[in-house]
Amino acid sequence: METVAVPVDAERPRARSIRELLRAPALWLSLASLAVSLRLLQWARLDLVMDDSFIYFRYARNLARGFGPVFNPGERVEGYTSFLWIALLAVGDFFGIDLSLFAGLLNLAATLGTIWLLYRFTRLLAPAASRWVWLLPSLIFSVGATQARYVGAGMETPIYVLLVAWSVYLYLAGKAPRWVGLAFSLTTLMRPEAVLYLTVVLLYELVAGEGESFGQRFRRAFSIGLWWAAVYLPYFGLRWAYYGYFLPNTFYAKVGSAGSTLLARGLKLLAQTTRETSLELPAALALLGVLFGRGRARFLAGAMVVVTVAYFLSVGGDFLLLFGPRFLLPAYPALLVLAALALARLAELPRPRRLGPALAATLALALAVNAAWLSWPRGSDRLELLAAVEHGWIEVGRWLAANSPPDATFAVGAAGAMPFFSDRTTIDMLGLNDLHIAHRSMPVGWGYPGHEKFDTGYILERKPDFLVFLRLDKQGEPILIGDWKEYKERVLAAYQVVALALSIPNRKGLPWIVETSEATPELRAQGYVVAVLKRRDLLEKTPATKP
Repeated sequence: METVAVPVDAERPRARSIRELLRAPALWLSLASLAVSLRLLQWARLDLVMDDSFIYFRYARNLARGFGPVFNPGERVEGYTSFLWIALLAVGDFFGIDLSLFAGLLNLAATLGTIWLLYRFTRLLAPAASRWVWLLPSLIFSVGATQARYVGAGMETPIYVLLVAWSVYLYLAGKAPRWVGLAFSLTTLMRPEAVLYLTVVLLYELVAGEGESFGQRFRRAFSIGLWWAAVYLPYFGLRWAYYGYFLPNTFYAKVGSAGSTLLARGLKLLAQTTRETSLELPAALALLGVLFGRGRARFLAGAMVVVTVAYFLSVGGDFLLLFGPRFLLPAYPALLVLAALALARLAELPRPRRLGPALAATLALALAVNAAWLSWPRGSDRLELLAAVEHGWIEVGRWLAANSPPDATFAVGAAGAMPFFSDRTTIDMLGLNDLHIAHRSMPVGWGYPGHEKFDTGYILERKPDFLVFLRLDKQGEPILIGDWKEYKERVLAAYQVVALALSIPNRKGLPWIVETSEATPELRAQGYVVAVLKRRDLLEKTPATKP
């Protein structure tokens, strides 16, 4: 049989196609999306949903049921900061979709959208840069643990991050003012502080807009603001009429009166959050990107970072252990884009030969390693502790639902999972969902954000059927916060322990809830330190049991 020689050139198209495939942005962006999705698998658990997410779930459920966006039916309190998130969740609840699953799917879609948008964003700001520069922010964003953690956390953070980046991208891409304004209106409906980014864009348009007269820039800025106002201001007027206050109740609960030290705490927490999330390297490179990158738009990206930090400081930071860098995360895409611009300039250094590309490649690898291994949250042990605490609170909520009438009331300081799963009228002892406590004139800044206002006398006057305490001391008595110590004897005289819940990882297969009238040393040693107390005058009808 005759052997047919195959020309060498016949193999070239295949080799060339493989090289093109490896250079295709779609391949790397798909791999980045897969990285987030795979990392999410280890954290896609109900007990790793953040407790405050259940506050959103409760508002959404009440909205879907026809009670309106309220925490307790009949009480108009705006104990949330994201109306759009509640509205989206309410759609899922209306159709019977599990809210933790629905929130996770929405957040996953938003995170994948941000990955792809970052590529477009970087390419827009650095059109002459290499392909790896365009892809770098997306890849760094995807390998970090932070993104996967927020997808499963149930909060609105991933969608808010996407909307902020999308709104600014539409502006820089030269889209019509109406689309830019409408995008910013959606972003502000997701979180009201988005008006800060809108302000930055409008000022940038007036001061640094390119290729047009000031009059043209003014008309464009005015048009963007007008389209934003056309959507947001009618909503704002309706919510003000509905709730009766200019700002959400959460603002009043977290911001105090004279004597508050929010700025000092904000500076402290900014340093802690930067270390915990390992933002030092991307922040340093971002600064280089502002100073030495090309194009005026880098100043807009830098202003976004500055405004984000200023907001973080003005509200006194955030509860790092529970919520991580969520208030800083809207600036993270801009930070990564600026870092990529800095590396692009380093790669262009002419002398010494090849030093620039080598240095840029080394720093790019350092960014990837930094994001993959050092980003928040660090370590699985800490997450397991948080999951155990949340699991105990979920079980308390379910226990209350099974052991109390529908019209029962209870008071608690962790007003997320327990109110949601109990479906009972709840008094929020920290005031996020309570008008009286939130509007008390008290100095804040000395403790954890959102955990500093209280009024025990007011709570006892409302005579809740149950009190839930999150910790017990060695004597088996509630560890009291704020002014609880002044009312300790009154509380113990009026209420009796009826159940305890675990608050540590349950590696021994113990029951999560134990019904008991006494917190014994043995039970406390096992980790049963969340206490449910019931009014003694109600115990005559349903006496507590002992283990």
